[in-house]
Amino acid sequence: MDDKIVYRGRSRTIEWAIMPDGKMPGLRGWNALRDEDKAKVLTTIRRLGDSGECRNEDRFKHERNKIYAIKAWKVRIYCFMTQDRRIVLTNVEPKKQRRASEADLDRAERIRTQCTNG
Repeated sequence: MDDKIVYRGRSRTIEWAIMPDGKMPGLRGWNALRDEDKAKVLTTIRRLGDSGECRNEDRFKHERNKIYAIKAWKVRIYCFMTQDRRIVLTNVEPKKQRRASEADLDRAERIRTQCTNG
């Protein structure tokens, strides 16, 4: 299977963002997570991939400018959606506070811009 694919669901494919230099910035944060935390996040990722949506704002929330956050336990994974039904994961961050940090959101937007050329 392609290394960038996290989950291929019935409705959407969830994958890592790939930068022009071939790096996947979210993968570094993902690899730093404990297996228990990965399992909790994967439950939400599977739900998103299979149903195409998650109406629980505690698990999936629009943050700003087409950037969303998948949240589980003490982890936020920032992402964006594409018109061809993909959810692209940009960065994985420990959940330090109740609200998403501006720096983390800025990073997600920069990654999105570089991956989509706009």
